Amino acid sequence: MNKSYSRLDRVNALLLQEFSDLLNKEVFVEGEDLLITFTKVVTSPDLKQSRVYFTVFPDGKEKKAEIFLNKKRGKWQKILSGRLSLKYFPCPKFLPDKGMANLVEVEKILSQLEKS
Repeated sequence: MNKSYSRLDRVNALLLQEFSDLLNKEVFVEGEDLLITFTKVVTSPDLKQSRVYFTVFPDGKEKKAEIFLNKKRGKWQKILSGRLSLKYFPCPKFLPDKGMANLVEVEKILSQLEKS
């Protein structure tokens, strides 16, 4: 049987889904109106650590969202390690995803080049 995805890819997809589900249950971010979306998970090959990338709306609130997510890290790790059948549950680290901000910046530069 040919597997199109590696085990690590499946673990990353599973963690992304599970962290998103947990985030949906945490409606309020300490009185702030923030919309946090997890964009991707990158887990180390030994399954000991995961980098969980997120975006936040409105822009400029990444630090506040990062603090909120890292406060929830221990609780969420405990919940998910009991829910998922993994030999090791990776320790998550929540990081802002700069991809969208970089994309917007590139589009601005390209539009300026087209005008000139």
